[in-house]
Amino acid sequence: MFDGLRPSLPSEHTSRSVVLRVAAQASLGLLPAYVLLSWTQGPELPALYPLLALFLAGSGVSLWLVQKGHLRRAALLLVLQAFGVVAYLVLSQGVDSPHVGAFMPVIVASSLLLSFRGTVLTVLACVAVFVVAAAYPLHEAGPVAHPLDLVVLAPVVHMVLTGGFIAVLMRSFASTLEQLRKKQAELKSSQDQLRRAEKMEAIGQLAGGVAHDFNNILTGMLGHIDLMRMRLIEHSAGSEAAPELDRDLAALERSAERAADITRQLLTFSRKESPETGLANLSRTLEQADAILRRLIREDVEFRVVSDDTGFVPVSPTGLEQILMNLVLNASDAMPRGGTITVRTQRVDLPRRMTVTTGELPPGRFICLTVTDSGEGIPSSYRERVFEPFFTTKPVGKGTGLGLSTVLGIVQRSGGQIDVQSVLSEGTTFHVYLPLSDEVVASEPLITLPPAAGAGALVLVCEDDPTILGVLREVLSGAGYDVMAFSDPAQALERGRAVGSDLSLLITDVIMPNLSGPELAQALQAGHPELPVLFMSGYTGGLLEGLGIDARDPRLLVKPFTPRDLLARVQESRGKYSEVHSR
Repeated sequence: MFDGLRPSLPSEHTSRSVVLRVAAQASLGLLPAYVLLSWTQGPELPALYPLLALFLAGSGVSLWLVQKGHLRRAALLLVLQAFGVVAYLVLSQGVDSPHVGAFMPVIVASSLLLSFRGTVLTVLACVAVFVVAAAYPLHEAGPVAHPLDLVVLAPVVHMVLTGGFIAVLMRSFASTLEQLRKKQAELKSSQDQLRRAEKMEAIGQLAGGVAHDFNNILTGMLGHIDLMRMRLIEHSAGSEAAPELDRDLAALERSAERAADITRQLLTFSRKESPETGLANLSRTLEQADAILRRLIREDVEFRVVSDDTGFVPVSPTGLEQILMNLVLNASDAMPRGGTITVRTQRVDLPRRMTVTTGELPPGRFICLTVTDSGEGIPSSYRERVFEPFFTTKPVGKGTGLGLSTVLGIVQRSGGQIDVQSVLSEGTTFHVYLPLSDEVVASEPLITLPPAAGAGALVLVCEDDPTILGVLREVLSGAGYDVMAFSDPAQALERGRAVGSDLSLLITDVIMPNLSGPELAQALQAGHPELPVLFMSGYTGGLLEGLGIDARDPRLLVKPFTPRDLLARVQESRGKYSEVHSR
């Protein structure tokens, strides 16, 4: 009969809301008892009819209030209507009324639904009604009992003690239910975090292995590109095709460097490598990435850029590109029927702390990167989760759920935060706040070395990848060094011991079969303590630390690298050696 009044559980599924809902439905379930009561005692108590009607109406209203989340109002209404009916019956029939015992459920209900103060007030009101009913009976004439008579006090004390005891038990039960619910929620959250951590660890292991092989390949590519450019200069000077070939080589080099940047970002995300730091001009990076961004989005999406020269931020150019591409791609995916993406940059001065979606921003100067789309918008229930790793609303195979979490990691490492504003069917805006840096970055001069930079110095090279070994031999020989190159660390050790102190530098890969780079260096330095060493590795993080090499070790040259990087580090290592040797 009252199915239309039964609501679904509130979104905040707490024990309090459950108790309120059950209490309101139970009061409606007492309808047959109320009909019987009105039929038997209605002629004697005419006011019972409207009172019971109000009680039933109040129960329905309470259910509605619970559904809307107004828990306090629902609780107060339930207790008041129950107390009103029982108080009327007791006052009308006196202390001998069979309804006196109904005060105990009222007290228990108040302990469950109201605060401690509300429960105490309910107990006092019940006692007051009982005392008044005993002292001023309305159902018969005769002598009036004194409120302090034992005959009156005994049932009052019994009612208060019994009702209070039951109330304490029920309140403890409700508190236990609430604690169990919280523990269950915490357990589920911990399990979810553990699953995410296991996924991250698996990605990290995969990324570490892939990055090593990938970095070796890129080192060979970059080396051969530079060698081809050198040969082009030597043999094709003045040729009409030379400029075009040089442009093609430059494009190949940029692609290889871009692949290397993506590898570093993957390792950073998987926590296998320290994040790349640096300074970059946001507006210039946006200008350079404009053409790439336009190619990434569909033809039915209009792309607008509104940007002034905003200054430098403490994020590497690669990091800024990651932020831009992920936000623009997300915006494009949010508009399956086309629309407009607007990217805007501007300076923002915050006079006080400001709370945004991902945290708090301190007072100071920031550059705000704003990416706005006219897409479907983000539901409020998803807005807090969009930065969680692996969380995505895209179909299977359409998204990994790593894009926005990567963006947040880059932004927060720079000291910034992100604010998300979204309206369903109107679109979403991401405000990325990055600290404004007072530093500026000057253009780095090209490293140029004379052909005879090596001056015949003897260099021992050990690298198990034959492609990289060939590049190293050719680059170093071309720079004037006398090179001994080996792919087997045991042969390199034997030859290095044979030449002894004539060896001016050891260049070795870190992780090799049978004998690691640090072990090779230690063995050679036992007979030549001042021998400088330059380590190379495509691995990062824990693998290197296990061999005693820190990722920020100045002796480490991280793959991939260009011949210019190699020659600069070789000259630097030999320079330090010469300084020590000259003392």
